[in-house]
Amino acid sequence: MLAIKETSKTLNDYNFENYLVEIITKNFIEGDYNVELELKKYGDEINVIEFFFTNFNLCHDDKLFKIFSIYEERSHIIVDIISKTLIELIIFIKIITRFIDILIKNGKDPDILLNTSMLICEEILNKDPIRCENIFINYGLNIVLDFIKQKPYYRNIMCQLIFCLISKNNKYSYYEVLKAIKVNNPFIKEKILR
Repeated sequence: MLAIKETSKTLNDYNFENYLVEIITKNFIEGDYNVELELKKYGDEINVIEFFFTNFNLCHDDKLFKIFSIYEERSHIIVDIISKTLIELIIFIKIITRFIDILIKNGKDPDILLNTSMLICEEILNKDPIRCENIFINYGLNIVLDFIKQKPYYRNIMCQLIFCLISKNNKYSYYEVLKAIKVNNPFIKEKILR
């Protein structure tokens, strides 16, 4: 995963992670004395996304709504960023999966984030279905399945995300994903996957 991340940054300096950092910095950190003070405790080598997740309790609803709004408004830019190499898809999945978890843990509705993320996934898939499915099945699917294993009560949410990255016309990919879900998560009943 580290090799994929480093390759991604080399190939695409303006990557999804950097883009999200920019959105979070402008709408969560800048101009809020308490957040800026908390950030100083971490020193110079701070991962802004990790800081945001760790200090999510400092993100008031109006700020969160602003982050969601910008994420939705600029979803086409995110699609372009991820589509350049498609390796960014792995980082996108990791961050969005974690973000959904943080929202639910803090009693926030993940629907806005999930719906926009699903639209992003569908657009990425439409741009290059074969490569997108290949990268997702080989590298991204296990991230989501491991997450479902740890938190089975998220399975319906995460299955929605999974099937946005698989073309319904490609029966082979669809079957491979169903098989992987059943093997990795035997508790998931057949009817959930239909």
